[in-house]
Amino acid sequence: MFLYNRNLTRRFLFKIVFCIFLICNILNINCGKKNGTLKDKNELRVSLSVNPMTFDPRLGSDVSSYRIVEHVFRFLVQKDTLSFIVPDMAYSWDMPNDKTYVFHLRENIYFHDGKELTSEDVKYTFESVLEPELGSPMRYAYEDIEKIITPDKYTVEFRLKKPNAPFLSNAIMGIVPKHIAEKEGKDFGLNPVGSGPFKFVKWNQDDMIILEAFDRYYRGKPKIERIIYRIIPDATTRLLSIDTGEIDFLMNDFPSEYIERFEKNSDLKVIKHIGNIYEYIGLNLKNDYLKNKDVRKAIAYAVNRDEIIKSFLNNLGEKAYSPLSPVNWAYNPDVIKYEYNPEKSRLLLDKAGFPDPDEDGSLFRFSLKYKCNSLNQESRQKAQIVQNYMKDIGINLVIESCEFAKLLDDIKNSRFDMYSLQWVGISDPDIFYKMFHSSGEHRNNYFNSHLDHLIELGRKEIDINLRKKYYYEIQEILSEDLPYIGLWHKTNSAVMNKNLIGFVMFPAGDFVSMRDMWWEFNN
Repeated sequence: MFLYNRNLTRRFLFKIVFCIFLICNILNINCGKKNGTLKDKNELRVSLSVNPMTFDPRLGSDVSSYRIVEHVFRFLVQKDTLSFIVPDMAYSWDMPNDKTYVFHLRENIYFHDGKELTSEDVKYTFESVLEPELGSPMRYAYEDIEKIITPDKYTVEFRLKKPNAPFLSNAIMGIVPKHIAEKEGKDFGLNPVGSGPFKFVKWNQDDMIILEAFDRYYRGKPKIERIIYRIIPDATTRLLSIDTGEIDFLMNDFPSEYIERFEKNSDLKVIKHIGNIYEYIGLNLKNDYLKNKDVRKAIAYAVNRDEIIKSFLNNLGEKAYSPLSPVNWAYNPDVIKYEYNPEKSRLLLDKAGFPDPDEDGSLFRFSLKYKCNSLNQESRQKAQIVQNYMKDIGINLVIESCEFAKLLDDIKNSRFDMYSLQWVGISDPDIFYKMFHSSGEHRNNYFNSHLDHLIELGRKEIDINLRKKYYYEIQEILSEDLPYIGLWHKTNSAVMNKNLIGFVMFPAGDFVSMRDMWWEFNN
């Protein structure tokens, strides 16, 4: 009801701009590189919609930063395509008891400056995350560490204060070189040195990031010699760039109605798979209106997820009733489901003490401010969609756009009423600690002591069946209290040059398999 005119307008504008690009190509203007050039240079050009915040794995919490971190650094352990924990720099690990993890490191793993990675680097990485001065957003995940011991050059022992079931998942932290990071402090992320398949070369803010293959990577030098990340905030420009061959790879950062266009393009190929990216609306519970649970429920009932997924996502998503996707072992299918019902929304607003001022819907009941990313077209469009749904139930939603860095800072410092973001890579349900525990990241001023207790129980319980019981109850509480309003779990969609081989899709849309990709041309 609110989406189709927007889509038609966007398609019309895209066709106009695309025709200009075609004319440029006919006139031999260099609007995009051709396959022959790519074959000679053996490089991969990838688009990012948002400029990364930092390349320090201990400090980055945004998706763009992680896309670089997963190339430049490696981890003690990693996740496979089914989100199971598998070896990485640690080839094996033991648990002598429920409070001790012993990791056995591979030998001959080198940082990009040529120095060998040892247990001292692992120890330093995790201990530095625990230092309050560093300000790591991951500090919460390691607070149960009592002591880190390095019996020898290739053994690291973590002794915990109490059992911590998600510790192995949280061990996925990029290891930094002690001899460099210790000197650089918070500036380490500006010129990072890791042990991953690609080494950092250059970062031109808001323009590009260049990585080059590392010939001493422990799994062998990547076949792709160089990755060039282009920072392209504008969605139309990203579409044109992949269509004309100016970039070679695009993941998720495009209006979903163009997926069919990409699938019909004989120069491209598309890979799709349901992911664990959780899109949601965040609410500031300090707000005089939003602290009322009935108002939050009214907003939840007013959002037509079916319509958004069909028209805005082109069916590339599934409705989200929990931060956990339906494929997660701890997912509770029996939580409250807020299906579209604007009439129920109006009744709930009446019940909350905010009746329709003139009883015919022409005046607003109250106003709220909604923050979105000014440089991201989909963020702005999503804001307009939500604005229309709110208008339908008598809420005046005032959209405020700002750059992504300011948006994150405003959320962190509670300078918002509503916003929409996503959590990426949710696998272990301990993510609830970061989302909603009183000592977590706290994006929305929601506090619940009973929920805190359940999250702590789930964190220390080793028995998976008991953990599941705790997380079921946690999801039931969250569906009742609604600190977040779930929108969808997005289907990951990767669009790439047809001659690129070897990309493997991960649930979080990770780029880790780029280390194994190569170009294959048919002569």
